[in-house]
This record gives sequence, C-alpha cells and structure tokens, in this order.
Amino acid sequence: MLGTVTRKVLKTILSDTARQRILTVERVHREGGLFDADSIFYRCVGTVVTWGTGSRVRSGPFAGMRYIQHALGVHSSAYCPKLLGTYEQELHPLVEALRTGHPYVHVINIGAGEGYYAIGFARCLPQSWVTAYEADAESRVILGRMAEINGVAPRLTIRESCTPSGLQAAMAQPGKTLIVCDVEGAEQELLDPVAIPALTRADILVELHDFLIPGISGVIRKRFENTHQITEIPALPRQLADWPSSLSLPKVYRRTALSEYRPGGMCWFWMKAAGNAVLAVAHAD
Repeated sequence: MLGTVTRKVLKTILSDTARQRILTVERVHREGGLFDADSIFYRCVGTVVTWGTGSRVRSGPFAGMRYIQHALGVHSSAYCPKLLGTYEQELHPLVEALRTGHPYVHVINIGAGEGYYAIGFARCLPQSWVTAYEADAESRVILGRMAEINGVAPRLTIRESCTPSGLQAAMAQPGKTLIVCDVEGAEQELLDPVAIPALTRADILVELHDFLIPGISGVIRKRFENTHQITEIPALPRQLADWPSSLSLPKVYRRTALSEYRPGGMCWFWMKAAGNAVLAVAHAD
C-alpha cells in the first residue's frame, strides 16, 4: 500500500486524474483483498496448481495452452484461474463461438499481460495475425517466451503502451479485426470512434472499469450503439462447483485458486459491428 511520502511524490509528478486512478486502484485492492494474489500463500497454491496441470491450461476454450511459472509473479495476472481454465468463464461461450465462426485477419489485444488472450487466440485462430499491447516490461518478456513455447511467435507482434494513433495505424490493414481490450480505465481514451474511425468496423470485446472511471460503461455504450450490436456480460463470482473435475486439490485451497480478485459489479461489452452476422452470447443471469 502507498505511504505518505509516496502519495506526496505522486502528487508532484502526476496529473490529478492519473494520481486519483492509482489511489482508487489501491483502495479497491486493499478493501477487496486483491493483495492476496501477491501473497506467499497464493504463490504456494499457484505452485501446486502448476504441478497439477503440468503448466498447461486445463479446460475452457484455450485448453492445452502452455504456461511458464514465471507468470505466477506477474502482478494481478490471475495465474491460477488461467491455468485452471476458469478465468473469465463468463466469456467462454463467446470465445468458443469466435473460434469457429469468424475468420478474423487481425486480433488486437490491448492490455495483454503475459498473453492469455493474445496467445490463446493465436492458437485457436491459426489464420489470424495478433498484435499484443502491454505496458509492463516484465510481462512483455514473459509474453514473448510463452509465444515461443506455444509456437505462435511468427504470427504475434508485441508492442508497448497503446495510443489512439498507434491503434489507428494497427487497424489500417485490410480484413476483419477483433479487439480484446482490458486496460484498467484507459478504454475511455482508446475506444473512441471519432478519434479512431476504424473502430466502427471492428468487433470489440472490452472489460469495463466503472469502479475506476464512474459511468464509463454508459459512455462506451453511447459511442457504439449506432454502429454495433452490444451485449452486456456481467462478471460473476466463482463457486467451488467451477473447479475442474479432473484436477485434485484440497478444498481449503480451491477457493483461493479460483478467485480472480475482481471488484463487484464489473462487466464486459461484446460489441459486434453492424453488417456482420449476429452472434448471440448465452451467459448466466
């Protein structure tokens, strides 16, 4: 957590908006227990999950994807749920449908972390090129290594922070584009079809962060309601029943392994560009 001196430094070097965003994340982490994901206990559970899964995603649409244990040290990477295959399982019906029904030429993953979606889509969409944006240098190194061990490095480009101009340039190539966006509130700046007209033609899956930017889901909906069919997918808490039946681990550890340490009330928008076949997404209420 941030001390008094750190807060004073932030006030000196950051804008009010950036500083408040960091302090909001700190509060949510503290009150929601997100720091548990960085604890020694979580790392121990992660090591056991690594052994049990053989460092491969156990279930879900990306089953079989190889992981490296260094990803366990990536801050807030939800390492255990990703290896279990339960990560963001609200999106599994959508991802499964995208695997079979949509010949995307280009997949752009903004906020790629260690590569769960970037590499996952590269594996299950072998006809697609993938661009992964990730600001954290350590995560980019792990992303590159995971791309190599999964055999998708030739079709994956890794870049640093995404900007509106960079995103517009990345979307300049012809063909259908899928955007997967998880950028802790920066969707406000990046998902702007006025600044980036190419967004009106792309299919977009975005995680919304109203706990960081109050009302951002309403802003994004208004920006795309005339060009996209929008389906809201709410985040749900994990249950012990979600545990993969093929994997054995004492129940006392399962809740920790399943948890994504996600603040309540979050959701995703699946925004399908108009003029394309409508994709219905089933999810639990």
